[in-house]
Amino acid sequence: MALRTRPAALLAALLPALAGGCASAPPCGPASCGFGVCDLDGTCRELGVRRDARFAASARVRAEPGPGSADTMELGGAEGRRVRLSFPLPDEGEVVEAVLVMHPAPLARATAPRRVRVGGPGPRVERVVQLIEDRPFRVDVTEHARALGPGARLELAVSARGGDDAPWRLTSPRGLELTHRPVLELRLRAADGAEDGAEDDARAADGEDAAPSGDD
Repeated sequence: MALRTRPAALLAALLPALAGGCASAPPCGPASCGFGVCDLDGTCRELGVRRDARFAASARVRAEPGPGSADTMELGGAEGRRVRLSFPLPDEGEVVEAVLVMHPAPLARATAPRRVRVGGPGPRVERVVQLIEDRPFRVDVTEHARALGPGARLELAVSARGGDDAPWRLTSPRGLELTHRPVLELRLRAADGAEDGAEDDARAADGEDAAPSGDD
């Protein structure tokens, strides 16, 4: 009789241990969770996407032509020529990065470096720029753009100091080559609940940038 009951007793003793072993998996390690993350309790969990770290769109916004402006403009030189530019910011999205891009005018000659300053609603920014034929130069104006809200108009005043007496000749907002007109390159973060369709809006903005403005 004892031989008959021993297997049943052994099985009864092993069942709790087996159940406990299934209930508690071994703790995870830094490389054992695939695309997830090993949490503090030793278990893997899915790594969610931070909404505030998601870039939803990029856009290129052209400067609006001023009244009576020519297809070229002058910057710096002995007379201290200045350039004023106006950009309509997108109606939606928080500005993460904004870069002003300007091109030399056709046949503009390279000159000594100058200190380019850009004033606007934020703290004034400046950088040393070397004008090179057929190459644009860029100035980070993120603080100016972030000082305004969506849909606002960003007004920038650009000046340059140093170099020789001749001013730089740059392509204006009425330049004959659309791709050489001053633009504002933007990276935008979608507002909460506005991620859907943001990329479509960015593509639409790029399409508008590639077409004539209608003001020419």
